[in-house]
Amino acid sequence: ISDGWLVPFGGWSPRSIINYEGEGRGIYSSAKNNHMYAVIDDNIWSFDSSLSRTVIGVMDTFTGDVFIDENNVNEIAFSDGESIYIYNYLTSSFVQLTSDILGFKPGYLTFQDSRFISPDTDTSQYRLSEVGNGLSFPFDAQHVGEVSTKPTRCIACVRFPARGNLLLVMGQTVGEQWMDVGAQLFPYQRSQSTNLDYGCINPATIATNQDIVCWVAINEQSGLAIMTTTGSEAKKISTDGIDFKLTELQYPSNCYGFMVRLDGHLCYVVSWPKDNLSY
Repeated sequence: ISDGWLVPFGGWSPRSIINYEGEGRGIYSSAKNNHMYAVIDDNIWSFDSSLSRTVIGVMDTFTGDVFIDENNVNEIAFSDGESIYIYNYLTSSFVQLTSDILGFKPGYLTFQDSRFISPDTDTSQYRLSEVGNGLSFPFDAQHVGEVSTKPTRCIACVRFPARGNLLLVMGQTVGEQWMDVGAQLFPYQRSQSTNLDYGCINPATIATNQDIVCWVAINEQSGLAIMTTTGSEAKKISTDGIDFKLTELQYPSNCYGFMVRLDGHLCYVVSWPKDNLSY
């Protein structure tokens, strides 16, 4: 770390807290109700602080990434790329909102300013839920935004850490900064002076910590690179040697990332499971 070069990384080892074989698809820890939620195959599990567990719902899909977030009215939202599932942990209600009901194909989920926000992964649009109601995503001018800097599909909307009302909207080849200004017609306003000239190869690589967003980036003229931003411009943190290794990947979009602080260093960890590679 001190000389800017690589140090060994321990990698991964199997661990299990339930006697259950299956594909882990997403995990989320709720500080608000002190529970952890995990999706394995099509089952959504809830774990309390003593790791007692129960199945709270079942999805229509068995594979693929699941994105999870919560709002301030006791709702946990799960998105599997086909539907959004809303679980209210006070009433124990579980509701599935299919893409036909929603009117769009959901993806990465985030919560900001009393709303759930999700991209429409088939178009360049992103959608807002009603304030304090994860069961409703109206299709009108007050609830629909759009990536417009480049022609692209919208794949993620990220609540920016330590930047108040700032929202990072990611397409396949571009990123845009939007600010919730509380406008009447549409609450978010896009930055007119800056954008990020890189998109994201897989929203599962997006990680946030402190005041940084980090992801595996790509655009229409460049290969893979690992990028960070603090809200204005993007900075490449992968070296030319790492970028070269990334060109040799057989499954470049099969990747996942997270951030963690180790020994005072803020680290971004990204893995390509099918290529057996982690940085």
